Amino acid sequence: MSRSVQGDTGSRQSFQIIKDWLVTCLTTHTSLCSTPNAEDGASALPDRVIELSPGMPLRIRLVDTGNRKERYACLSHCWGGRQPLQTTKAPDTISAHRHNIDHRDLPKTFQDAIEVVLAIGIHYIWIDSLCVRQFHQRLYTVYK
Repeated sequence: MSRSVQGDTGSRQSFQIIKDWLVTCLTTHTSLCSTPNAEDGASALPDRVIELSPGMPLRIRLVDTGNRKERYACLSHCWGGRQPLQTTKAPDTISAHRHNIDHRDLPKTFQDAIEVVLAIGIHYIWIDSLCVRQFHQRLYTVYK
């Protein structure tokens, strides 16, 4: 049974529809949406992800995953122009991001993605410019 999101896409009702779609995908589309543990959607995390610890205040930080298995979401985006927040070796933002990333410092797209991910019960998100910056810098230098 298909349902479309009506009205406020940030409402609890809309997030419930998204959760229902995700459950349907994981339980009935096993050939398309398969994961190592299809019942809960857990799979091996990438080397680094953003961990979201709900509460007041929300804690956001970069973590090294050590091959743990969890549910996570991905956000890949256009990096064009000035990047307000990224993880780099110089200056060293890795250490700071492992301690805390201030929600107010995140671009609106990242804030919205985090809101949706938490609302559907996921506590990890991979955002390319925050999780793999060094890799992309190296590629850019090699192919420049």
